[in-house]
Amino acid sequence: MIPLVVMPKKGKLSKVEVTEQANKKWKQLRLAHSAMECDINCLEHHGRDSCPDKGYPRYKCYVGSGVLAYNQHKIGNELQAEVRGKAKRKRAT
Repeated sequence: MIPLVVMPKKGKLSKVEVTEQANKKWKQLRLAHSAMECDINCLEHHGRDSCPDKGYPRYKCYVGSGVLAYNQHKIGNELQAEVRGKAKRKRAT
């Protein structure tokens, strides 16, 4: 069960919706939702846009491999930034 659904409504908001969306907790959850959408888009960009496997156990494996691929991508970015920083410091001296 989802305790609080955070989906902004398009168009004109009612008074109840305005007060609900002005809530600090709602705003925090909306920001977390936006961050998750960014991560999902990154996974889709790296070939995880559809699940070819059937059944829940295979789906869990598929999701795990997607998370692993995303983490490897992030680690690779960090390693490249570190190498670039070392090269830049070496050129400066």
